[in-house]
Amino acid sequence: MNPYDPNTEPGTHFVADALGISNVNMLNTTYRPADLLYRASTRVITSAYELNEQHDRVTVAERGAFPLLESIGRGELGRARTSYAFLRTSIPKLGELLTRQDRAYAQLIEAVSAYQRLLPDPDTEHSATKAHEENREQRAGRDDDWAIEV
Repeated sequence: MNPYDPNTEPGTHFVADALGISNVNMLNTTYRPADLLYRASTRVITSAYELNEQHDRVTVAERGAFPLLESIGRGELGRARTSYAFLRTSIPKLGELLTRQDRAYAQLIEAVSAYQRLLPDPDTEHSATKAHEENREQRAGRDDDWAIEV
């Protein structure tokens, strides 16, 4: 189950869904700092929180502009001069914030993809481990030491 709300934490929600984890903060704890997977997982965590932060900024800007848009939409023109002046500055700011949010989302997608590419293939890892164990068992059970006796 994904504990992150997609409406308030879209970055961490995406990571939890994409990677099947319940705690995004713990993603890098199983790797050593020198490991590529540590760096990749840290980038995933950072990107997720950056998207959350950009989403918060967009939400705050939207909440400021929405009442003005709503009153203009209802035809309440009493505050029109003030509203239009405020909207002229807030709409470009909202556009800029949305652009930043889109960039943060693209960076998150890239970070998750890079992390997933570094993960070992579970089938390959399992078969390699199994082959190694079988080979070790075979060597342990060999009874041909007589061949090297002089």
